[in-house]
Amino acid sequence: MTPHIKQINILDLMEMYGEDSCRALLSTFICPLNLDAEYVIGGKTVYIECNNQPKLFDFYSSSGFLAFDKRNRQGSVNENDVLIQMLKYFNH
Repeated sequence: MTPHIKQINILDLMEMYGEDSCRALLSTFICPLNLDAEYVIGGKTVYIECNNQPKLFDFYSSSGFLAFDKRNRQGSVNENDVLIQMLKYFNH
């Protein structure tokens, strides 16, 4: 059985539902509160890449993600079209 992968635009969610509602919804996926986070997410480290947009960067930063690098978007000819690489370690 092939897994179904969905791509979600966080900025669209924040515009439709507001930042607080979006944060509450996403916290169940990216910020599990249970002590078994290592087993729920397959490890204790979560790596994401996000668009270089202040609102999105601030959202992830306030959720405990730390930016450590950036990379050019694959196939882009615009040198400013980068993805910010962020990491969060769950130390529950």
